[in-house]
Amino acid sequence: MTSLKSSGRKRLSKIDREVLRELTGDLPNTSEPYLKLAGKIGISDEEFLARARKLLREGYLRKVSAIISPSKAGFRANGMTVFKVPSKSVARLGKKLAAYPEVTHCYDRVAPPEFPYNLYAMIHGQTRKEV
Repeated sequence: MTSLKSSGRKRLSKIDREVLRELTGDLPNTSEPYLKLAGKIGISDEEFLARARKLLREGYLRKVSAIISPSKAGFRANGMTVFKVPSKSVARLGKKLAAYPEVTHCYDRVAPPEFPYNLYAMIHGQTRKEV
């Protein structure tokens, strides 16, 4: 907490610290993961989500995202496409790509000089033929 205080941010409440702690681990494999996490710290899922949004807005969290192991999810084959697009077009084109039901995830990345592609799209399936 000292790094937060020294950076000019206000000190987090105990519940906000617990929300952060729960969000840094794996989400429960359930249809309502936030309800389960909220129950662990004794608050409602609505309060848990409100606090998580506040922590995002205030910069304590950068993002909340899923990291899926394709093999654990039953996928055995995949394909990736990469595109070099103007940065102002990434969001628009990414939404178009992500709208295809076959696209399992689509994201932008900072493009290093040696690999100048900034928009990525993945397709996962059971077989190479399917992909």
